[in-house]
Amino acid sequence: GGISILQRRLTFGEREQLVVDQMRHAATQGTELVRRMMAFGRQQDLTPDSVDPNALCEAVAGLVNHSLGGTHSVAWSCPREGLNLFVDRGQLELALMNLIINARDAMADGGEITVTIEAASQPDAAEPKLRIRVSDTGEGIPEEVLARVTEPFFTTKEPGKGTGLGLSMVSGFAHQSGGEMRIESAVGKGTTIELILPATEAKAAIINHDGQAQLDWLHEKRLMIIDDDDAVRTVLAEQF
Repeated sequence: GGISILQRRLTFGEREQLVVDQMRHAATQGTELVRRMMAFGRQQDLTPDSVDPNALCEAVAGLVNHSLGGTHSVAWSCPREGLNLFVDRGQLELALMNLIINARDAMADGGEITVTIEAASQPDAAEPKLRIRVSDTGEGIPEEVLARVTEPFFTTKEPGKGTGLGLSMVSGFAHQSGGEMRIESAVGKGTTIELILPATEAKAAIINHDGQAQLDWLHEKRLMIIDDDDAVRTVLAEQF
């Protein structure tokens, strides 16, 4: 927030702008690292709600399409009616994006990623679950590596290509949501990752795509900002 304020109010030279950009990048990386560590430790705040599987697929497709390039594609199979997922929508979208990007990286020469959402058979019918399956036809994961893929900071990617927190974050999110993550892989044949998550018959929450609500009523009004952190109060106050 402070960096944004400075960029709006000051004019930087080329070298100074480079430093500011690096500051922003470092802050963003730190935020992402903490969020993923919290997810792995199952300490993040989750707000579960009824999520329509088909709407989920449409939302994530719009987010990942630009990251796939011309050699990769995703085949979606998402139900248009039936049970809804009962999870934190934002965290689920992030987890699904993570799995799709991992699948892309596993297929260096391109290929098709398959995403399927279907009912999961459960011994207790009173606790329905849905299964999200993400499959690729990539290089697969060796058995000795498969046992470690959910360890925090463990990665087989080259430096700068991954933090080693992606799958640990997804696993932590699934377990904190009352579900689980399963991985099946064979070298040379590909990998399938399943998220078994709670489901509900309740109607899906309506997502407002109209952007922020009209704030005309705030014009020329005085606001009181209340927070127990001095830095937060300062940055918020300076935004106006």
